[in-house]
Amino acid sequence: MKKLLLTLLILLLPNVSFAAIAHYASYDATNNFSFSMDGGSGANRVIVFSGSGDTTDNISGVTWNGEAFTKFVTVNFAAIGRYNVLWCLVPTGTGSQTFTASGITGSSVMTVSVYTGAGNCKNNVTNSGSGATSIITASPAPASTSWIVGGGGNDASAISAGSNTTMRSGASSQGQADSNGVASPTALNFTHSSGAWATYAVEIPEAVTSIIMSFWQFFDY
Repeated sequence: MKKLLLTLLILLLPNVSFAAIAHYASYDATNNFSFSMDGGSGANRVIVFSGSGDTTDNISGVTWNGEAFTKFVTVNFAAIGRYNVLWCLVPTGTGSQTFTASGITGSSVMTVSVYTGAGNCKNNVTNSGSGATSIITASPAPASTSWIVGGGGNDASAISAGSNTTMRSGASSQGQADSNGVASPTALNFTHSSGAWATYAVEIPEAVTSIIMSFWQFFDY
């Protein structure tokens, strides 16, 4: 009797598509903790609220369209006498809705930025020092297709954007920025004249838009 040996191997190969990240809009939230802002439309958006807050960590909650943000950075930089914070939201609402940050009682320098084609924030990092005129965020080790979003500040002089960095808002010694493109190099850069400084950042990855499974069959007789 002849035997026929048939081996069937099926491979399931994913074909993943990604969106391209883009800056949609930024809003100055300095000492302004409730206002209407356009959060864009469609899927794959992230809203980032960041900046230099009060002398205590007193932000009790952040919402847009009633949807709650998640806190990714909160750190007390004693040298500059402020808490730096960063909160993120992947929204379901669209268009112009009310943004609210609750609990702030003193002065602050804050920015709200909207990005399209993006997934949620991850890989938060902070950095601090004194004396240097060029200051950087620590690297959140982003993927080559991700953006970096964050900010920096000091206790003595005005801060400005350096290489790979676009300032979105800020006031005097505090500023909020992003890489305005894929994160290469992998950190934000700021310049100032002197004094103690502090920075913070997160990675925002490209959003996955579709996953198509491809079937491959291999026969061995």
